[in-house]
Amino acid sequence: MKTTGLVLEGATYRSPFGSVAPPAAAFEDTSRFGNNGVITNAVWVQLPSGLWVLEFDDGTDCDVAIPDSPSLQIENDFTISAWVNVATEPASFVQLYGKPLYREYSLYLSDNTPPRIMIWYRDTNNVDDQLFADSPITLMAWQHCVGTKSGKILTAYLNGVPDGSMISTNLATIKTTDSVAYLGQDVTSDRYKLNGRMALLKVHNYPLSAADVGRRFTAERYLFGV
Repeated sequence: MKTTGLVLEGATYRSPFGSVAPPAAAFEDTSRFGNNGVITNAVWVQLPSGLWVLEFDDGTDCDVAIPDSPSLQIENDFTISAWVNVATEPASFVQLYGKPLYREYSLYLSDNTPPRIMIWYRDTNNVDDQLFADSPITLMAWQHCVGTKSGKILTAYLNGVPDGSMISTNLATIKTTDSVAYLGQDVTSDRYKLNGRMALLKVHNYPLSAADVGRRFTAERYLFGV
């Protein structure tokens, strides 16, 4: 039986010496599972608040790869959340967190104009389902993007507020794989990637409540000048 809790936390660095940058290629998972990854071409930048965040600076060759582990093979409920500042509209669906080629569960930016967040999962019958948030994101601004799955209920949150929900007709159980997970990569290949910044990426193997999401937005927003 898997323990319920936080299974991944990263894309953020708080230096004990303030201006000291984190290691260039290191993605450190601060959850207890140590799901560390490798950064390719994305760079660390420091916000006025002192927080270091990842900048995916050109939309073509930046991502973070996280090796598979049992803790990331979530079979039922989940929450994926991240603070995102998107510079340009993606040319294709871009995973804020997920596995390529439509595997398991993901939080995306859509290729709509303007883009929206999308929650997606594949069930054990290899059937996909997804929810698009009701509201588009705003380019060149920090936003808190969250997707949850509770049983068959998918819910999107934007800046601490529910922004769309649906009951899936799929099975509730997610089909797990041993694939590598990525931050900022295109859904099917590495052709189209995130152009923007990401911070406080978190994955839980349970659904946060609306109250929990709202509290986290309120507690973290000062870091991003929101």
